[in-house]
Amino acid sequence: MNFFTGNFRVLAKQATFLCGLSFGCLYSKPTYRGGEFPVENGWRDPDAYQELLFCSLATLGIGFSMLVMIVSAWCLIMGTDLAYRGDDGSMSRAINGMYEERKWVLRIFYCGLSCTISAVGSLAWAKLREYVSVYCVAVLFCFCVGTVLYVRFSVREHFKFPAENSRRPNEFLVGDYNPEFSRVASGAAVKGGSSGDVQLKVLK
Repeated sequence: MNFFTGNFRVLAKQATFLCGLSFGCLYSKPTYRGGEFPVENGWRDPDAYQELLFCSLATLGIGFSMLVMIVSAWCLIMGTDLAYRGDDGSMSRAINGMYEERKWVLRIFYCGLSCTISAVGSLAWAKLREYVSVYCVAVLFCFCVGTVLYVRFSVREHFKFPAENSRRPNEFLVGDYNPEFSRVASGAAVKGGSSGDVQLKVLK
């Protein structure tokens, strides 16, 4: 339980930061300069396509981040409540549910992160002068591509499960012992003792 609740807490905190960043971006407006002094603040045309693109990306970033926070809060509160106060089998049910929800929350979090970064790039494109905006968007794009490649081929490989092992939890075990149903996992070999010895060893 501590493992999954820790995951959801981290995701909720990061999503909160991204949501605030997207709100900040949403209220940013470009300033058009003439000489040394600003001559206009806001969007130049009522139907500017830069405004539509930027606001759409920022709003999507807010929506995805809020969804991550809502699902994470639900899993933390209701999942923990089910695990500790439910009937027999509730611990395994809560852990399996958290495992499934974590998979989707991670995907939603990545969508929100992508939208927020894209909103920052679109704001730079609309707010800065043409050659400066092209440079900033190009640098941001290269950095994002480099980050994705580094995570995919370096970081992920360090923590990737072996292909022959299943990552899905099918039983709540401490060693080979299931404390929820007071039994040893099927096929587990107990060296020098009985199932009761395993139970006593785990509970100490």
